[in-house]
Amino acid sequence: WVAAPPPEEILELINPMRRSLETFALQRIFDDLNEDDFAAWDAILVRLKSGCKKRDYGTTAECDIAFHRHIIRRTGQPDLEAIWTTIMARLRSHFWSAHRGYDDLMDVYREHRTLLNVFRQGDRQQAIDALGESITPTTT
Repeated sequence: WVAAPPPEEILELINPMRRSLETFALQRIFDDLNEDDFAAWDAILVRLKSGCKKRDYGTTAECDIAFHRHIIRRTGQPDLEAIWTTIMARLRSHFWSAHRGYDDLMDVYREHRTLLNVFRQGDRQQAIDALGESITPTTT
């Protein structure tokens, strides 16, 4: 069972907070990203791709969230993770409904694959900008 998505005005409030938290976290960790991080994201993307192919919205939502959670957890800052987790608890249903809005659910996979490729390229500011741009009230 998934709660109803938050009202649009709430999304307009909490998505900028989420964007700030995640871009802050990426700024903090970017120079220390390593093969373990990329392997973790690659594993998430394998599951995400499978979920997208099967149109399994539960799996796609969980993988989408896990992708972003890795950025937050990687900071090793429990307070940051607690704030982010609180926000994400309210947004969880938004991920389900947002994924259902895609004509081609594989676009969710492609968006995250592109984001990971930007991270791999090693341009810190480009990665931070790409992450920030990926978090909007209507997307995940």
